[in-house]
Amino acid sequence: MGYKKDDIVEIKLYDLMKSQYGTDSNEAFDEFIPCDGHFIQAMKPFCGKRVILTESNIKNEEGTAVRFMKGGFIFTQDMFTKVGELREFTKTKNDFYKKKYTKAEITAAQVEMLQMVDKEKFDKIMAGANGIDVKRIKGTTKMLQLWAENKVNYFLMFGRKLKIKKEIEIEMTADDVAEDVETLRKAYPLQVYILDLFQKNDIIKNCITNAPRYFKQYYDIQPGMKLTKAMHKIFENEQFDIELSKVVQKTKKSGSLVVSIDPVDILFMSKNNSGWHSCHNIYDEGGGHGCYAGGIFSYIEDKATLISYRCSDTIAEYNIGKYKVEDISKSWRELLFCNPDNFYFVASRQYPYDDELLTSQVRILLETQVSEYMNVPNKWTIIHDDNLARKVVRNESGKILHYNDVLLYTSKHYPILYNRSLTANMSPKEFTDLFSIVVGAESICPVCGEHLIRDCGWINCHNCGIGDDY
Repeated sequence: MGYKKDDIVEIKLYDLMKSQYGTDSNEAFDEFIPCDGHFIQAMKPFCGKRVILTESNIKNEEGTAVRFMKGGFIFTQDMFTKVGELREFTKTKNDFYKKKYTKAEITAAQVEMLQMVDKEKFDKIMAGANGIDVKRIKGTTKMLQLWAENKVNYFLMFGRKLKIKKEIEIEMTADDVAEDVETLRKAYPLQVYILDLFQKNDIIKNCITNAPRYFKQYYDIQPGMKLTKAMHKIFENEQFDIELSKVVQKTKKSGSLVVSIDPVDILFMSKNNSGWHSCHNIYDEGGGHGCYAGGIFSYIEDKATLISYRCSDTIAEYNIGKYKVEDISKSWRELLFCNPDNFYFVASRQYPYDDELLTSQVRILLETQVSEYMNVPNKWTIIHDDNLARKVVRNESGKILHYNDVLLYTSKHYPILYNRSLTANMSPKEFTDLFSIVVGAESICPVCGEHLIRDCGWINCHNCGIGDDY
C-alpha cells in the first residue's frame, strides 16, 4: 500500500506480534523481527498511537519504504501494515475537510472581505491610539491584506460574512446595569455620582443592602429601603425618578451573541461601556493602552483567533486620542482559538466574568455553523482537560505579542471541541496527540507598514514615534 505526505498511520507492532504468536515472550518477538525482545517490549507503549507522516518519512513515490521516528525508535511500514485484517487508517488531513476552492475563488473572497471592513474606523482607532493624525497611518492596508489571507476560511465558513450572531434574552447582570447607568450619566451626572455609592446588585433588586452613614443621618435612608425611594429622597427629581425606574424594572436584557473575525471587533476586544478592561486594551481613557496591546495585532493577523462577545444594540461613543469613534459595547467576550481547515477549537478565558450560559451558546452557534458548512452531522466531542488544552494550543514561533490565557492563566478552564466527522471519529486522546492550533503572528507596524511592532506593550515599531503630531 502506498503512502504520501500527511497520511495518518496507526502503529500496530505490538498487536501484530500478539495476534500472530499469542504470547508476549521475547522469543516470539525475536522470530518475527531481528531485534532484541526487550526492544520490542519498549515499543509497546507506542502501539495504537497515530502518526502523521511528513515528507521525510516517504522514501519513494510508491511509499514502499515508509519510516518515521517516535520516542527514539525507528518504525517501518511493516510495523503498521503487516496484517491485512487490521483496521485501515490512511485518511489524510486534507480529506478531513471537503471544501475546495480555486485560487481565483479564494482571491475573490479576500477582496470581498476587505470591502466589508470599516477601514476608516480602523484607521481612526490606530491613529488615535498612536497619538498621530490619521493621514500618517500607512500600514493598515498591508495589515488587513494579511488578515484577509489568514482568515478567509472563516469568512467562507460564516457564509461570506465577517461575523455570525444569534439574538438572546437573559437575566440582567451587574455589568448590564453598569452599561445602563453609564447611559444615564450623560443626562444626570450628579445623580449617577451618588448612585455609584450603592452596589450594582442594589439596582437589580431595587433594595439597598448598605447605606453610607451620611445618608442614614440626613435622609433616614436605611438598609432594606427601595433604591428608587432613597434617590427620590435625596434629589426629588421626578424625571430622574422615571429614568431610574426604567433601569430598575428591567429584569431581562435582550442582545446579541456574536462570533467574529471583523478586525474592528478584535481591535476593540477590550473596549466597552461596561467599566471593564484587559491587558489587550487598545486605548485607555486619558491615554496609554494595555500592557499587551500589541497582542491585538497578533490576533488580527493569525490563522487561529476568532472573538465571541455579547452586546446590545446600543452604540457607544469612545474617545480614542483626538478622534471620536462609535461602536458597540461588549459586556462579555471570549476568544476562540480555531483550526482554519476542520474548525476544531479551544475556548479561551472569558472577560470580565465567567458565564456558562453565554459560552455554551457561543459553542452551539459556532458548532452549528461549521456542521452546516461542512455538510456533516452536528456531533461534537468536548474535552475538559486543561493539560490537553495547553498541549493542543501553542504560540507561533518568533516575536510573541499576545498574552495567551490558555497557556499562561492556569486558574481557568479551557474546553477543546471538535466535530467527530471532521476528525475521523478520533478519541480525545488520539485527537490531542495529532492536532494543534497555532496562535499569534508576527505583526507589522500599523503606522509605517514596513517593520514589526517592537514589543507586546507597543502598538508601533521602533522607527515610528508617538504623539509627534500633537
